[in-house]
Amino acid sequence: MPGRESGLTRSGEPVKEKMTKAPEPKDKLDATAVAVANGPEDVILDWDAVDWRACEESVRRLRQRIFTASRAGDLARVRSLQKLMLCSRANALLSVRRVSERNAGRLTAGIDGEVALTSKAKANLVARMQRKTEPFAALRALHPDVPTLPEALAECAGLRVNVEIKCLPWERDADSADHRVVRDTTGVVRELAPDAIVSSFDLGTVDACRELAPELDTAWLTSGQEVAAGAEVARAHGHAWINPDRLSALRTSPEIIGRVRHSGLQVGVWTVDDPHEARQLARAGVDALITNVPDVVSGAFD
Repeated sequence: MPGRESGLTRSGEPVKEKMTKAPEPKDKLDATAVAVANGPEDVILDWDAVDWRACEESVRRLRQRIFTASRAGDLARVRSLQKLMLCSRANALLSVRRVSERNAGRLTAGIDGEVALTSKAKANLVARMQRKTEPFAALRALHPDVPTLPEALAECAGLRVNVEIKCLPWERDADSADHRVVRDTTGVVRELAPDAIVSSFDLGTVDACRELAPELDTAWLTSGQEVAAGAEVARAHGHAWINPDRLSALRTSPEIIGRVRHSGLQVGVWTVDDPHEARQLARAGVDALITNVPDVVSGAFD
């Protein structure tokens, strides 16, 4: 997949590029907010009439509910609330507002070649976010340059590739309960790249990969978690890799990384674009770096 932080991560080599209970009613959380912020998806949105304070409060309350359920260990409730967040009109509004009005890259077109600068364009973007997923043929016609997984694996022939599954339970395109995405992904990897690594931020997803294709190497991606603690979980679940974020890895001593590797796990760090950090992590003993700029950090392991 093109662009930064997309669907495939070349990993396993020293330095590779990251290429890589039913939901609650949609309006339950947002009952106190104004209709323009949280009304039915087919209602025409007036961007300039949105009550942003109501949107922010609605999303804040849902985040608090997710935190409370997570702290209580109620994972089913967490996933249900995360799906509710994805369906929330208030959350979609705030997301579009952030990327179109506040982010540094708001004037830069994305993969679709579009920027949302007018109120109408921003409202249309919210509406598109809340539509059902487009059929593959329509997506292929719209983005002919975006490779499929088989095409990407063919392009990476000769490399050990890390395939990251991004259809997470809290995302709008979440995998189905019977792990259809995992099944399809592992089927392709088995056939075309049996030495690849399959990874995900969702532990349940990589657990399903290991159950469906035990011969494949699997990796758990973590964020903001101590490397040793994440490694203990990954090892207990039978995964071959622990892939922490760069800040967590940089805070970890070479001794701890050494102990993790001695336990049988390999360590791949994302996303490392600074050559100084790359060299520091290489000296600490990590096995792989995930980066957007392999030409910049490629000498870290020399």
